[in-house]
Amino acid sequence: MYKRLTTIVFACLMALTLTAQTLSEQAVVSLMTCTPGRPLYLHFGHSALRVQDPDFHGADGINGPIDWTFNYGIFSFDTEHFYVKFTRGETDYMLAMQETGYFVASSQADGRDVFEQELNLTLSERQQILDALIENYRPENRVYRYNFVFDNCATRPLRLIEKTLPDFHVSTDTLEATWRDQITYYSGKWTWGEFGINLVFGRLADKKMTVAESLFLPENLMNYIQASGLVGRSHIGTFVPRDGTFTSSPYLVLIVLCLLIVCVTAWDFRRKKQCYVMDATLYLLYTLVGCILTFLMFFSTHPFVTENANWLILNPLWIVPFVLCLWRGGRKIHAKLMPAFCLFVFAEFIMAISSGQTFHWILVLPLVHAARLLCLYIHFYAKKKHA
Repeated sequence: MYKRLTTIVFACLMALTLTAQTLSEQAVVSLMTCTPGRPLYLHFGHSALRVQDPDFHGADGINGPIDWTFNYGIFSFDTEHFYVKFTRGETDYMLAMQETGYFVASSQADGRDVFEQELNLTLSERQQILDALIENYRPENRVYRYNFVFDNCATRPLRLIEKTLPDFHVSTDTLEATWRDQITYYSGKWTWGEFGINLVFGRLADKKMTVAESLFLPENLMNYIQASGLVGRSHIGTFVPRDGTFTSSPYLVLIVLCLLIVCVTAWDFRRKKQCYVMDATLYLLYTLVGCILTFLMFFSTHPFVTENANWLILNPLWIVPFVLCLWRGGRKIHAKLMPAFCLFVFAEFIMAISSGQTFHWILVLPLVHAARLLCLYIHFYAKKKHA
């Protein structure tokens, strides 16, 4: 959603008009929707509310035309410990009041289209929405704890509309799509973002969502508002996900790694010696991924990252065989434990695919690696025992 920090020069002047805001009959309130942008955090689109009035009457004699967009998607990369807070799900966002021209221009600069739906509201309802936005914009209220699916730039305008229109009820019917389906669709096919999101999401992401829950995505909100009869004039379109290509995808990297394991294993057979560099590198990779999954599962408030079946195989315990591969004595211990490592991978793989969680292709990598270890053990070490 729209998350670029902006410097709003006129915001200081707007502080003078935080009371006694009076809209005219010509005022219009619109839902603004931006299509996906290039960076991953812009892949999901963005929602905002626009208030325009050619005959606005404000406090302190500030009258005349206004055209403001209220944007709940502002954050700063410069926030202290930003990446740690983001990983823990403790990112604070804020509401910004922007000139609509600036909002549209900055969106288009990111290669994004901006759609608009004018809402059919009475003057009283338009006034209520503006009053609520102004109240939310006060310094003590404008910052909020962001949550990707439950409290974001789309859910905030929706809640405001629901509060203003008591007769506006969002359907709670269950969809066929799951949370994972919807989120990874906008992440983009063949992208590292889609690969990573699927990796860190646990089985809770495979729960089917309701219509109401699906409106955390800007395109879904736009389409639902359009179908609700709440819209007058509108300009809308269809989102086009920012898909990648297979040649630059992580899936191609996985295939190459699996083929490399097969080739190195064949080379080991030929030279009658185990390549510990290969095994140590893979163990280190599993450990690093496992540390990320462990942190998210136990220390993050992000939704859907708990109860992750991928963690059964990819966890920090792989640091043990990694360390064993680093010196000659440890390699002897490693050789004896290779059947146990293989058994662990095979057993955890069966548990992971039986968990009900969507299968992630990264699990093929430790499976192929385990097959390598089993072949090496049978070919080198088991024969020595019987020799």
